[in-house]
Amino acid sequence: MAETVLAARLTGPGRVLRVEETEQGPPAADEVAIDMLYASVNPLDTYVLAGQVAGEAPVPRTLGVEGVGRLGDDLFVVHGHGVGLSRDGTWSRRAVVPSGSLVRVPAGVDPAQAACAAVCGRTAIRVVYELAEVTAEDRVLVLGATGGVGTAATSLALSTGAAVWGQTGDPDKAEAVTGMGAGAVIARSPEELVAAAGGLGANVVLDPLGGNYTSAAAHLLAPYGILVLYGASSAAQSRIDVRSFYRRNLRALGYGGVMEGHDEVRSGIRDALRALAEGSMRIPVGDRVSLSDLPAVLEPGRRRGAIGKTVVDVGLG
Repeated sequence: MAETVLAARLTGPGRVLRVEETEQGPPAADEVAIDMLYASVNPLDTYVLAGQVAGEAPVPRTLGVEGVGRLGDDLFVVHGHGVGLSRDGTWSRRAVVPSGSLVRVPAGVDPAQAACAAVCGRTAIRVVYELAEVTAEDRVLVLGATGGVGTAATSLALSTGAAVWGQTGDPDKAEAVTGMGAGAVIARSPEELVAAAGGLGANVVLDPLGGNYTSAAAHLLAPYGILVLYGASSAAQSRIDVRSFYRRNLRALGYGGVMEGHDEVRSGIRDALRALAEGSMRIPVGDRVSLSDLPAVLEPGRRRGAIGKTVVDVGLG
């Protein structure tokens, strides 16, 4: 039996996001209908909205690539299997999704943080534990440290006993960095980054910014250091002094979650949820919005002032 639910829908022409009542059919044999509680807002969602990702998928459809919902007495992360990409997503009061897209949330984990585990949390796990392999012996510089992945990665790196610094371009956010237990590096430009962090002796830099920030990160890395790239929010193109890079025996590693298969995704989500349950990772939720707020939240050029993640409280409307 079909139900009418409130959802944030990508509509055409013009790829406009509208919050509207939509009719939702019953789940198929390999699907479940789950009552959504929270859904995360990710850069990937903005790429889908702009048609840069999944641009050929049919419209109208509901967006949102991850979230947390209730099914029976349990909470589940919802992510993968095309959710929010090629099929309806999580920005809805109720979502019909593949059974394989559900991962159970352990007891005691904040549902709003769990709603960010599949993308933000999994990324932090991959870059800190698996690529950089951070230990207590390391000196880690996290660029964009007050963003979603930045806060999660900072907390993970600190949990290893490493010395950690977090970069922010906003002096008003420096206290958020020190509040996590890291040193604050205030740098509004790549040049300021080199000046402020050049003496830290960082042997690991986590870089979601790209552009000239990547050039600066390579410049200030200690010999035998590791540069981990997982975003390009500043710019996609960068210049590196190759001779200096190889002569200092530096390494550059990249992470893109879209390359992972279903089993890898599920494993990464479980690892992120375990880290949240154990307290070794935190994903601060700095902004809670309603479904009706989403079109304004996703306006191009809107400046985010919040620390950590933006989460949709689906029950707010």
